[in-house]
Amino acid sequence: MYQGPNFNKGTNETKPARESGIWCPIENLSGFDLAIGDRILFVKTRGASTQQVQPAYHSGTTPKDWLLDEIYVGELVSTIYSRNEYCQRKKIPGNTQLWVKDQKRNHAWRWNRVFEFRHIKTLRSGISMKKLKDTPELIEFVSAVTEAFCYQRSREITLQEYRDLLEYLIPRTGKK
Repeated sequence: MYQGPNFNKGTNETKPARESGIWCPIENLSGFDLAIGDRILFVKTRGASTQQVQPAYHSGTTPKDWLLDEIYVGELVSTIYSRNEYCQRKKIPGNTQLWVKDQKRNHAWRWNRVFEFRHIKTLRSGISMKKLKDTPELIEFVSAVTEAFCYQRSREITLQEYRDLLEYLIPRTGKK
């Protein structure tokens, strides 16, 4: 999943997702897609806008200034709840704003589903997405990040792609 403003920014009343440990799947993901114990990667990039990345992606290239900034690895600790079910389980009022950019529209919250996660590891890299794409075993990961970034949709990666990514990044970031 792509880190948006709600992942990193909060207010006195509303914590960012990285602190609150709650997130809303944008698409219609269900318990068949995400289950307790699954790893979830929140990806942050810098250096290029969607207006640069999207056309490059469609032409089979990657902007050279686009960098992988951070991968926040989390683990799901709950199923996907409806917003009402989440508020009832946590004994908080149903009208509680869960994220900063979670305004009501026509008396309905923008994001109506919630899952909980816990932090496992954060990898900061600054590695060029082009360099990652030029690494054969990371092509699908770069494609998944591009789709998440450009189209605000999550993508599943295989366990092998996850392992390849970690094996590539960990020696370069100095983290274990």
